[in-house]
Amino acid sequence: MKVKKHLQSFNEHQENLNIPDVISSKIRVYFAHPVNTYDTILEKFFLEYFSKYNEFEIVNPNKPEHQEGYKKEGMEYFKKLVQSCDKLYAFSFGDNSIGAGIAKEMDWMYEKGGTVVFLPFFSKYEEQVVSNCDKQFKVLSVEETRAKLRSY
Repeated sequence: MKVKKHLQSFNEHQENLNIPDVISSKIRVYFAHPVNTYDTILEKFFLEYFSKYNEFEIVNPNKPEHQEGYKKEGMEYFKKLVQSCDKLYAFSFGDNSIGAGIAKEMDWMYEKGGTVVFLPFFSKYEEQVVSNCDKQFKVLSVEETRAKLRSY
């Protein structure tokens, strides 16, 4: 009963704290994936994979509002978006290399102390929590990433 009373009191005063009206109990998960997989069956597969976790709120950068944010602010927009999340799920190119943008997003999640989970692309490896992308994966430069994207 005390908890209910405290929640009621909190709700009455939250406008003074600049907290949104709805506080989600879901874990916000940023879905970092190569842009060449946007709007593909592969992206759909992973989104369906995530949907089995009811406690997840998936933040997909492949949304018009995020593309607009990127046009206005560049990668700084994605930094804010990533750091508004609790976890980051990343998948790689087919050779399990990590594109420059995804590596940067992983670094931003590490900076905030969040969890990064790597989803290998069609390999024998299973989903794994990783602590540092530079040490565990081939991280491509911006130029290498662009070349790889052009090759698909």
